[in-house]
Amino acid sequence: RLGLGGRLGSPNGPIVLSPRARVRASDMAGLSADASVVLRARANMECDGVASQLFELLWRKDLPKGLAVEVRIPDTVLYRSGAPAVWYFTSVEGSIKKKKKEKLNSERIFDEFTRKASPSGIIAYFVASGQEETVEDEPDTRRDSSEPASKSAIEYFDADGLHEFLFERDHERGTGILQKFIHPNGEHNTMVRALWSPNVCVLERRTNRRNVNDRRLDANDRAVTFEGADHLSDMLPVHGSSLVTSVHHVAESMVEHVAAVTGDGIVISRMALSFKTDARDRLWLLFASSVRLRENERATPTLRSDPALEAPRPCSFEGPWEVVDSRRARCQTCAAKVPAGSAFEISYRALIAHADAEAAARRSRASLAQEGEAQSAPEADE
Repeated sequence: RLGLGGRLGSPNGPIVLSPRARVRASDMAGLSADASVVLRARANMECDGVASQLFELLWRKDLPKGLAVEVRIPDTVLYRSGAPAVWYFTSVEGSIKKKKKEKLNSERIFDEFTRKASPSGIIAYFVASGQEETVEDEPDTRRDSSEPASKSAIEYFDADGLHEFLFERDHERGTGILQKFIHPNGEHNTMVRALWSPNVCVLERRTNRRNVNDRRLDANDRAVTFEGADHLSDMLPVHGSSLVTSVHHVAESMVEHVAAVTGDGIVISRMALSFKTDARDRLWLLFASSVRLRENERATPTLRSDPALEAPRPCSFEGPWEVVDSRRARCQTCAAKVPAGSAFEISYRALIAHADAEAAARRSRASLAQEGEAQSAPEADE
């Protein structure tokens, strides 16, 4: 049995397999199908954005024991290059299962997502991945720790928005995950972010300031938490130990399950996970926004405590700044990025005056350009 990521003997000395090595089908003689799954999964697991490969590993059963991981996820459709590729869901008995391929179409997705939908009218959200998944034929390219982490945009949909997304935006979807919206436990949407390691589990909770059931407001404004502007949500403490214990148990179960189904080929050392509790106080895993593997700790950048998510534009505007990173802010008028501490509120009157001045300047420039063209044009023949 070949130890994935280990050393193989050769006449010229030991050969070290890169944890993200790309293996073609023709080069995989002697490796089992499970080994190919491990290599492909490892190539896409370590990321900052959405670790979509994690869903496949959670779906797989521990073959020797025949056990499934103890975690609950919403209906989750993985999109690759704009097309639905896989649909995972939580069965009645609590295990993660996968829909048959014949059900993987926009009509069935719309019907299933709108059935028993949240009373808020928010049906689903799409988390667009900031990076494409690696395929076997691509060269081995590891993101250097000095490079900026990729961002993933989250967009929330009501029924009309979901219909438009599924049937009218074929060329805009890209790669990411579409998840059914879980109605929160209370009148305000809340997300819990967990930074997990074997020894530490730190939770952060962020709650939207708007009533999630107020349909007069845009779905994004009612639902955004960590990914939205600071003025749309509040950071609240996590009281008690029950939620921390539950999250830590789920994270440990995930790590043990991934190790089991890959024959210890993939061992997760750190994760940033997003969770949510529903109206029945059940804990749901939404996605992992950052993952690090044990054997690569020295070679990979540190785990991002920031989920690297942002709300899409346009989003209804109540302040002059859109936070695109926890440490950076962007001006709504000139799009310049500045330290978040330099953000100041300004009045609508100032924004309108600025927009009017810019419009007048554009008209003036256009008029001068037209006059210049008229003066330089040759006289027409009679």
